[in-house]
Amino acid sequence: MPLPKKETGFNKLYLYGELEFNPKRVQELEEEESVTVPKRRSIKVVVTKPKFWTIDMSDSLRGIWIKSNNAWYYLKQPCTILIMAQKPSDNNNKRGNNNNNSSHNTTIVTSQANLHVQFRAHLGLLSNLYDMLGEMHKEEVRTGGKFPSYVSLHKNLTPQESYNKLCPTEDDMERNPQLNSEPFDMALLRKVPTFVRKHLKQFSKELTSKCNFLVGLSDMNRELVEAKKRGEAWALDLDVFDYLKSAEQSEKRSRRYPWGEKIHKDKATNYLNSCLEVDVPTGMDNTFNELYILAHSKPAKKNEDSTDSL
Repeated sequence: MPLPKKETGFNKLYLYGELEFNPKRVQELEEEESVTVPKRRSIKVVVTKPKFWTIDMSDSLRGIWIKSNNAWYYLKQPCTILIMAQKPSDNNNKRGNNNNNSSHNTTIVTSQANLHVQFRAHLGLLSNLYDMLGEMHKEEVRTGGKFPSYVSLHKNLTPQESYNKLCPTEDDMERNPQLNSEPFDMALLRKVPTFVRKHLKQFSKELTSKCNFLVGLSDMNRELVEAKKRGEAWALDLDVFDYLKSAEQSEKRSRRYPWGEKIHKDKATNYLNSCLEVDVPTGMDNTFNELYILAHSKPAKKNEDSTDSL
């Protein structure tokens, strides 16, 4: 089975996997100690009674992490083969239990690749939004930090407005073929606005519950609830939504591996906010001033549903 959608309350599950040695850390040790660290095989582990899972959205530790009583585990790659797994049994560990018949404790663990792809797509969506909000404008250095950060701009826009501004026109694509065709997967965002809102609330102090971006996510959640009542297929996740394609496209936009790690060998930079900078020359022209005013303007008043569940 995949990780449960609820982050907590699954301490009766057992997670099977292999610990992989961190090649970056091995390199650091070799440089620090001037010694060669011997190559070692990965270690098979069974995580018993995991406490919860969470998503770390920091730049260097981005990905899904699982907490047990003893350690944190970074979910890098789900199992892709059928395996026979031995379920740990507390009864067999009791003194005096000599029952060697373990057939009742043996189970077939199916491939996790297809089951995990939905989590992978959700992680990719969050990655795109974090990168979009956290990017620094190219004018930031030239103006000595006077240009607003992009979170200051997007907080006054709804998710749909941000999406519309960052989708390039055909002329934009002709002038700059490296632009992203879209900043994030809006179709997926419509399915999981509450999930996204929960994580974005922790992104920046500027993203308050009253800012247009988070209010817009609350509005999207209400639309989702109403669509479910009407029995619409997209809201009930009964449509043929390609989660794998969504995940792959988001990973390409953020230039990250499926598990969230940055592709360090990829030297190219593809800013998600590039569409806003296409017509900005070296000086502070009207486009620059327009963005600056928008970022510092007071957001329009909207009614927010504070009972939005997370």
